[in-house]
Amino acid sequence: MKSSAEAKLVSVGVPIYRRLEYIPSVLEMLEAQDYPAIELVISDNGTNGTKVRDSVQGKYSRPYRFRQNPETVDIATHFNQIINESSGEYFLMLNDDDEITPNYVSELVGQLERHPEASFAIARQEIIDKDGVLLRKSKGTFPETLSGPECIRAIWQTFQFGFECVESIVSRTKFLKADGGYPNFPKGNCTDNAVLIRLCLRGDAAFSSNCTFRYRLHESGYGWTASIDDLAGSTRQFIRWLDTDPTVEEYAKRNPAQWRELKSLLVSMEWRTYVWRWNDLYKKRLSGPQWVKAAFAMPFIPAYYRKVGGIFYRALKYRMKRMFLRNSTAEPESAITFKGW
Repeated sequence: MKSSAEAKLVSVGVPIYRRLEYIPSVLEMLEAQDYPAIELVISDNGTNGTKVRDSVQGKYSRPYRFRQNPETVDIATHFNQIINESSGEYFLMLNDDDEITPNYVSELVGQLERHPEASFAIARQEIIDKDGVLLRKSKGTFPETLSGPECIRAIWQTFQFGFECVESIVSRTKFLKADGGYPNFPKGNCTDNAVLIRLCLRGDAAFSSNCTFRYRLHESGYGWTASIDDLAGSTRQFIRWLDTDPTVEEYAKRNPAQWRELKSLLVSMEWRTYVWRWNDLYKKRLSGPQWVKAAFAMPFIPAYYRKVGGIFYRALKYRMKRMFLRNSTAEPESAITFKGW
């Protein structure tokens, strides 16, 4: 292990809103990291007075920087404030309720040091509930590296690693800053995906199966508390972003055929996610007319509307069958007699 003087600095951003109960555990996890050069940037976005500062001051022995917004800002703006105030060569955004193993930073930084062509490094994942009970795991073994396009296909087309989120990667800070950080989509939906896509277009992906990121699953974790309007808005913005982001545009100019393929699979991933939520989660929340209206919130994507048309057809067929059965409840006398034998 390198000494503090030899090791490159890693900035770890911890965004805080109104949930303060996890602060002691996230500080303990960062204290336990076996990597010697870590700069904590902890940021209060919840107008919590002195509570967040008091939770760190005198209770965390490593270097840290505290920042606080006078008024609450949106998620993307808050995350970008943290990135802009980070001085490390590498960066990790760690939500206060998630968990990492003590070797997390050292393993992923080690991969980036060994593979200078990689723009980020990612570890195996575990999904835990609010009490820390293990729910699911990603695959446990990975290739040493993949090209950026291969990584996009593996995560969003073949799902070969079983990743359920792309948060808390360790990336090269210079790329995050050059790209403008997190795009500002409604309620933060799709922003993590966008950041990872840019990094994939900038270089390779490095992997480690020797450390673990534990993602704590709350209803808000997958954006399930967002309204259908916010979900539709973020989906439309993400699809437009694929055509307008400067980093993406630059890659598309250099690799037009490959980008057409990648864009197609990313658009498909996004609208399929919208269909799943619209037809499952939001179907239970919305009235019939609201649910139907929400189906037409997407831009014209033929495959999407074919899928939606099939769902409408099956829903109408089921409704007509139920109406027929209700109208057929008065059975003829012979049938009643037969049942009574």
